[in-house]
Amino acid sequence: MKELKVSDAETKEFFVHAFCEENLVPILGAGFTCGLKTKKGGEVPSGKKLKEDMIKQIVRKKEVSEEELKHESFTSISEFYQQTFAHPDKDGVIDYYMTNFTGIEIDKPQQLKFLNDIKWPYIYTLNIDTAIEDSKKQAWEVFYPNRRFDPRKINPDCGALFKIHGDVAMFCKNLDYNEMILTESQYIASLEKSKQFHDLLSADCGNKNLLYIGCSLDDEIDIKYSVLSDKNKNMKNRNICGIYVTSECLSEFKKSKLESYNISHVIQLSSIEDYEYFYEFVTECYDESQAKIEKNITQFSY
Repeated sequence: MKELKVSDAETKEFFVHAFCEENLVPILGAGFTCGLKTKKGGEVPSGKKLKEDMIKQIVRKKEVSEEELKHESFTSISEFYQQTFAHPDKDGVIDYYMTNFTGIEIDKPQQLKFLNDIKWPYIYTLNIDTAIEDSKKQAWEVFYPNRRFDPRKINPDCGALFKIHGDVAMFCKNLDYNEMILTESQYIASLEKSKQFHDLLSADCGNKNLLYIGCSLDDEIDIKYSVLSDKNKNMKNRNICGIYVTSECLSEFKKSKLESYNISHVIQLSSIEDYEYFYEFVTECYDESQAKIEKNITQFSY
């Protein structure tokens, strides 16, 4: 796995070129929105915090050992949680999700520019929250898993957002846990029901430069499935990269896990605060690519 440094000219050249070719696509995970405040006084939890919150609610409802639950996987706890609270309109379940996953305020200017000033082909997100949709009014058309869809946008000026793990707003409206993909059984069911999603992601694994931000990629069954599907269908070399952005130090074991997701490069930030600098860097690369395209068009017209 190679390291890309934001300060290096070749890293900038790569991003500018990728924007010119329109083959750079972000995949945004929990780390992209974790800690953001909501209008209802909540805060978007990390996957770890969500698991802890589910356990706390479970032990208040059932006679079960909190210590035992702590050692279970996130998907297992989600399954048990949904069984325990089979009617989400009761016991404060909807209130919890509405408070912590909707009405989100992104207060970092470069993060907002990264989302809304760059004309992305589309964005994938692993998050169920509404942060991206909330970032700019009527700027995003959302595509949901477990549904057939026409990938064409109704409003061509909007960005396209593919919510791989479903949507909390749909869950809160329909009171159906299957509007989100959090349990192992939901993951497995989605591989068939969300075939369009996985076919698109599978093709992108081999033909786009995927930019992973805020993704732990721990047991992401659906992404792994798409990666393996591409390896089986398209056995040829491509000059594309999977880029993993992180502020955490990566062990050799973690790097090995990331390589199984077709990740070939890492951008190692010094701290969480450096994400704003990274977003600014990417936006500048985009602006430079557009100036380059405009210059080429002008020269060609003469």
